[in-house]
Amino acid sequence: MQKYQGRLTKKRENYGFIRYTNNAGISRDVFVHFSNYLHGFVPELNQIVEFEFGPAPVESKPPVAIRVRVVRTAEEVLRDFIKQINAGADALGAAQGGAQ
Repeated sequence: MQKYQGRLTKKRENYGFIRYTNNAGISRDVFVHFSNYLHGFVPELNQIVEFEFGPAPVESKPPVAIRVRVVRTAEEVLRDFIKQINAGADALGAAQGGAQ
């Protein structure tokens, strides 16, 4: 089965939604029940996950995320974001001649 990557953007008690970008470049949310996380992985808001699509438990609903595993923890995502912010601030300072 094809695997997709996305970010857990909404979290409730037993379920959440993963935001991913499909092959057409359109961002979509996919439902995930936390029982579909592979053993040992814990849902955290903003973590990056890899998943597959599985059938919805209700026929009229869209597919759901299954076999979900964490690729990057929320802490790692935040740490990388802060690095990018700091690098941008450093570049801006250098472009302005180091003036403060």
